[in-house]
Amino acid sequence: MSLNSKIENISKSLNPNGTFKLSSYFKANVDSHDIESYNLPLIILDNEIIKDGQVMLNNSLQLNQRIVMRFLTQDDPLKTDIEREVIRQSMEDLALKVMVNIYQLDEVRILTGKQGFRLMPAFNVFSSDLTGVVLDINANENKIINWCES
Repeated sequence: MSLNSKIENISKSLNPNGTFKLSSYFKANVDSHDIESYNLPLIILDNEIIKDGQVMLNNSLQLNQRIVMRFLTQDDPLKTDIEREVIRQSMEDLALKVMVNIYQLDEVRILTGKQGFRLMPAFNVFSSDLTGVVLDINANENKIINWCES
């Protein structure tokens, strides 16, 4: 199972009533302009990011990849700043739960003892009333490949 599939499973288990989409599908789909059709919160995983890889001494592969996810839910521009902050904070809490579970996966390695990440507030995303956060983390994925002898 791919890392993206595992992230999807984590996201769906922590957000069972919401919607999970890959950015490639979301961008290509005409429905992406019809946000109202999705159950919120909406989680979008960017699956169009380059992976940097290395072959390690034990013949495994180390893939260093960014994982960028958007966690969004309904907002209203008529709400007060404090009410909008509560909405943003709820999406941050969900993002942190997903991130911690990603780092618990067997194939994800933390190389430095500490792993950095970024959380960016996101307001009025996609020219809509969606608010939340963008989670940007680095995952060092260890992949074991069965080598073919020639």
